[in-house]
Amino acid sequence: MRSLLRNRGPGWFSQGGKKLAKDHSELGLIDHNDDAFNFAALCRGEEMRGEIIQKLKCYHDTRVDPWFMLQPVKVEQVHLTPDIFLFHDIVTTAELEDIKKTAGPLLARSQVMGSRGGSSEVSTTRTSKTGWLQDSHSPTVERLSK
Repeated sequence: MRSLLRNRGPGWFSQGGKKLAKDHSELGLIDHNDDAFNFAALCRGEEMRGEIIQKLKCYHDTRVDPWFMLQPVKVEQVHLTPDIFLFHDIVTTAELEDIKKTAGPLLARSQVMGSRGGSSEVSTTRTSKTGWLQDSHSPTVERLSK
């Protein structure tokens, strides 16, 4: 990574025209609206939502369904705009392991739109994998997709 950065004086490095801090003591000198700054902070596990946290809620939701009256859904609101919710304890550990075992052989490098349009190609910078599960691939997948 350092070979991609150009030294701009004591403690400063530039990447693609953006200033990066060398260490934690210089974070106050960087624009906190910068995507690179925010990405690095999130990767370190830093909380970036500020005052919004006081407005977020956690609750049990029965969804007006008899089954959920017995076992309510645990809902955590993680963002207001857009609405983002995290649902806890929906899939068991055994179900998760079965899904991972079933999906593993189906994963392939994700592709992006080719530079010439029309066709897709593997990106040298994008490193995700994609796979598609059908209900017929596993009884667990079929049961959970209902």
